[in-house]
Amino acid sequence: MPQLPALPQLPWLPQLPALPPPPLPPPPLPRLALPPPPSPQPPSLTPPSPPLSPQPARPLRPSPRHRPRHRLRRRRVRPLRRLPSRRGRGGCGCARRGGGGGAARRRPPRLRSPRRSGRSR
Repeated sequence: MPQLPALPQLPWLPQLPALPPPPLPPPPLPRLALPPPPSPQPPSLTPPSPPLSPQPARPLRPSPRHRPRHRLRRRRVRPLRRLPSRRGRGGCGCARRGGGGGAARRRPPRLRSPRRSGRSR
């Protein structure tokens, strides 16, 4: 690298000391000796077998445990007809007269008392 001429120091700037020379680059590392080339072997009569991998090949299809459930399996439930009046729909948690909700609508009516339903125990 060509040496640059020293810049004239201005009188109002302090004199800067000269920079030390840059350090030399490290010497190159010795090259590792390459292994000797493999000796030519006579051709074998059996076909070469593929190298064994440390882990077995993955199955093409994942196991059924990891398969998500079928989405179309769920039955569509018809929405209840909106009645003009919502009064008189409370009561016990049975499907009769609109009491309860969700699974209670699909359940048979829960009897309040054997005397009121007209049945004996």
